[in-house]
Amino acid sequence: MENSQIKVLLIDDDEDDYVLTGDWCDEFQVLECQFQWVDNYQDALQAISNCQHHIYLLDYRLGERNGLELLKSAISNGCSHPIIVLTGQGEWEIDTQAMTAGAVDYLEKSLLNPPLERSIPHALERKKAQQTIKAQAALLDVVTDAIFVQDLTTHILFWNQAAAKLYGWEKNQAIGKQTSKFCQEKQTQWQIALNAVI
Repeated sequence: MENSQIKVLLIDDDEDDYVLTGDWCDEFQVLECQFQWVDNYQDALQAISNCQHHIYLLDYRLGERNGLELLKSAISNGCSHPIIVLTGQGEWEIDTQAMTAGAVDYLEKSLLNPPLERSIPHALERKKAQQTIKAQAALLDVVTDAIFVQDLTTHILFWNQAAAKLYGWEKNQAIGKQTSKFCQEKQTQWQIALNAVI
């Protein structure tokens, strides 16, 4: 990255949170960040589409709209940079929805310092790894062996065409499912088919 600076954009409608988060970024021991801020949904969507930042910190609450809507819009518009969602009180359901929608991490706003300095490089590395997997996916799709990739939480990240043929699930049905749930469902289907034969 140019000058080793990480360009961070905070998307938050609360100016006090902007000042506080900016102060924490200034106190980072290892990272050097260029910190910027937008305070509304439309400006945030435009800033993300301009692709001028390395990472986005996205508050869940954005006035009348919420961060999950913005997250989904940004990703559907082709955002390839990592987005970390910031939540108010460690709301587990929102955290889960954010990760499912494509956030690379979520942090509780009241506990940002020092976890934020650890989360930013982790999010950048994780996004880079995901992009590498996607870049290599085209090569894996032409092989005749069934191949799928899962993350540390056992959610399926990649599913090639041979896996779709073997297991009868299209890529869009498999991606995001946990492998344990997939195996349970397939075992049930096979048991039903076996009972029908017997």
